[in-house]
Amino acid sequence: MRTSDFSEADREVLRQLYSGAQRTLDDLPYTHEFEAIFTEFVRTTGRSAVTRHDVWRALTTLRKRADLARKRR
Repeated sequence: MRTSDFSEADREVLRQLYSGAQRTLDDLPYTHEFEAIFTEFVRTTGRSAVTRHDVWRALTTLRKRADLARKRR
């Protein structure tokens, strides 16, 4: 799945889920917190075909666009 396949509503769900995370985006991979974000994203959006990699790429794209809240390390 390409990042462009995520709707604005999907991106908003990711923004909200990330805002509740305690870790910075760089610290997030391979953690229980990322698993929780992924699981909640799939549950909320109903996108069962999305992979962890798809969610990670969408989050990094949002960060590159400055669409994610900055967190302190």
